[in-house]
Amino acid sequence: LAAAARRATAAAKASSSDTHTLFNSQFGTAYLQFLSAWTGMYGPSWPFCASVGRARAVLGRAREALALAEDTWGRTTMSDSSSGLERVVLDVGEADLECTLAGGFRSASESLYRRALDALEGKGTDRVAGLLKVHCLLGLARLSLSNDVAPSIATAEKLAREALDILSSLEEQKERSGSPFLLCVYAWNAPSLFALSLSYHVCTSRQLVADACLRSNRPEDARRFLTDAVRDFPGSFEAAFALAAFHLRDMLSNNRIDPNAAKKTRILLLKAAKMDTSKSDPFSLLGTWYESQEDAPRALGCYGKALAIDPSHPVAGRGFLRLTKGGSEKQDGAGVQKLCETAATRNSPANGWAWR
Repeated sequence: LAAAARRATAAAKASSSDTHTLFNSQFGTAYLQFLSAWTGMYGPSWPFCASVGRARAVLGRAREALALAEDTWGRTTMSDSSSGLERVVLDVGEADLECTLAGGFRSASESLYRRALDALEGKGTDRVAGLLKVHCLLGLARLSLSNDVAPSIATAEKLAREALDILSSLEEQKERSGSPFLLCVYAWNAPSLFALSLSYHVCTSRQLVADACLRSNRPEDARRFLTDAVRDFPGSFEAAFALAAFHLRDMLSNNRIDPNAAKKTRILLLKAAKMDTSKSDPFSLLGTWYESQEDAPRALGCYGKALAIDPSHPVAGRGFLRLTKGGSEKQDGAGVQKLCETAATRNSPANGWAWR
């Protein structure tokens, strides 16, 4: 009897779980969870997913929910210009996932971005469709820059500038009210959040153009675009850090360091570090800045902070070894050995410095 009772309880739980899953799928809960996890319209994509596997699980549930929900919602997605953009948004989210998260398949990203662009053709002046089109163009620009060859760099700059042109036309729609059928799902269609999303994409476009300019040996153009990017979206850590890194590079490229340039670079690096204390890159470059000023104690402190956040960070790791002379000093030896052992255990392509 006890065994039969346990089987009945298990069957009831399974039935309840299936009913709950079906209910959530029919009413789009998994899709809304995907939108919350992706956040690609306001900032960097998938910030809450520590691994590509988790992001794929969220995306898979959203696709399943969408397939089950079509009958309940009473409409077919993307059937005409007035329908929702659910499948396109999922394609864009998946393309971001494969492009930006470690372990993703970059080769799949390009086809997903292009499929989304094809689906968005003929959407007219719909501003949500316009933002998604811009997002796809910027994703393709990132992929082109990853090739780091002259034709690809030129293509990336062309795509980013095309995105800026579209954003310029969308600027006129800032004050218009959103389409009612999208407002409940796509918060960025509300006027205030549409303006935020617009600013974020303008900022990202300028950063990508600046990156292409740097790789094409046009530093002054890069400086102008990076400065404009920070002005367009002051809250962007990525833009602030990119501008600070540019100034540090420019400062170190001169045979004689200008005190005013050095001061400005330090301020920019400190600003980036304070904007997001969970990022290791600003602290590693602050260490480089202090090392250039022959301030070893502060440089070591910054390198140590960066390594506490990311034990395999190559700039901080090499800087720390350089200033401690690889642990040759007796008092530093044990600490350096522990540091290298910690970095060596990380599954990272950037920890080669720890093995030397």
